[in-house]
Amino acid sequence: MQEILKQNSIDNNLSHRKNFYIPIKYKFLISLIFSFLWVIFSYHLSKGWINDLTQVTHSRFISLFIIGGVALVPGFMNAFLVCSLLLDKQPKFKETYPSDEIDQANEYHENIKDLYTKLNNIPEGNEDLSEVLDMVNDVYNSYTNLYDFALYPSGNFNQFCERKEDKIDKFMDDYRRLENYMEVYDGGESEPNEDVV
Repeated sequence: MQEILKQNSIDNNLSHRKNFYIPIKYKFLISLIFSFLWVIFSYHLSKGWINDLTQVTHSRFISLFIIGGVALVPGFMNAFLVCSLLLDKQPKFKETYPSDEIDQANEYHENIKDLYTKLNNIPEGNEDLSEVLDMVNDVYNSYTNLYDFALYPSGNFNQFCERKEDKIDKFMDDYRRLENYMEVYDGGESEPNEDVV
């Protein structure tokens, strides 16, 4: 029992360390302070260069400007960049597609395919159902177009939105046409009104 409690406390400590977060403003301040300390250190190392260059240019300001431009400023930028990257904790990559929803859509798609296959076989002597079958085919085709488009989008965002609306409208029109036909057919009439369809 003691070992289990000990292992749990170790796991809790490790998970706490993984969840330790430094806010961005503090990361920025740490990187800035480290960069300034690096420039001060670099300046002390480059005093000999500055003195030698002062003898050539006869101006301490020009020497400092040259050494600053060649070594100190780039050193500041590199130190800031390195420190920022070391402090940065990149988030884990997220899945591109939510797998549960895709699995559920695939399951629905398979069920619809099975039903469509069953509906596609008209029993002999029921040729009057061929009109219904044509409507079912239209609904199924517009559904599969929409389904494929949702799983495999293409084009830029504006093109996607336009195509999506067109595909949804086509599916809904076909579906409503079939639904109206079925309501009229179930309502006791042997043939649907052309006005409803």
